[in-house]
Amino acid sequence: MIGTLEDQVAELVEQLHGRSRASALCNLTGLGTAAIPLVEAAYGREANATRRATLVQALSQFRDTAVLPALSAGLRDLDDRVWKEALDGIVTVGGSLALQVLRTAREAVGTFKDAAERRRWIDEAVEQVTSSR
Repeated sequence: MIGTLEDQVAELVEQLHGRSRASALCNLTGLGTAAIPLVEAAYGREANATRRATLVQALSQFRDTAVLPALSAGLRDLDDRVWKEALDGIVTVGGSLALQVLRTAREAVGTFKDAAERRRWIDEAVEQVTSSR
């Protein structure tokens, strides 16, 4: 793949939504942490919820705390798929910063109609992150 990092990320982000999803995901994370802000920007621009969920999943695969702000934004997304991918991603990243994000998110779920269920999910995520430390 030739071109600037921006061009490479744009091409791979587009491939994430097609048949070559698995290889695009591998190639995207293979670009390293320099690609994270570009994937975050793609997530921020994306109107389609299915595509946002895919981008959140891709961010999670970097397994770097640099993705936590975007995953935190995913916990404010109104689409359940995006929300669940963000929650899973935060658990995947793990660590003390992930715990902070989860605790902050727990306080903010009151705006969702299923706030009690989301709090239970967040509590379970906190347990998973805590037990993996």
